[in-house]
Amino acid sequence: MYVVALGGRIAFWVAMVASGFVMLTSGPAPFVELIQGRRVLATTWDVFAWWFAVLLLVSLLGAAAVQAARRRRRRAQGWQQRVADLDRRLAEAIAVQTGRRQR
Repeated sequence: MYVVALGGRIAFWVAMVASGFVMLTSGPAPFVELIQGRRVLATTWDVFAWWFAVLLLVSLLGAAAVQAARRRRRRAQGWQQRVADLDRRLAEAIAVQTGRRQR
């Protein structure tokens, strides 16, 4: 499980770096063009539209992450209740079993 978690973390990091580079290359004044020396001017409206799109995308991803976390938390709480029920049943079975041995 540790290896899977570590692999997931590395994959998430690579995805974040790649998405950051994609955002830089597709922005209103593309980053790669500025590096290569070709300057592209973006208007104010281009910048506003770009940042609105970026914020909308990040908000949607955040909402999806919150929903996934809620789903995981509910699932974990369900397992906690199930484990508590199994512990109770096991304790009752042990009590019944030890009561039969004493007779």
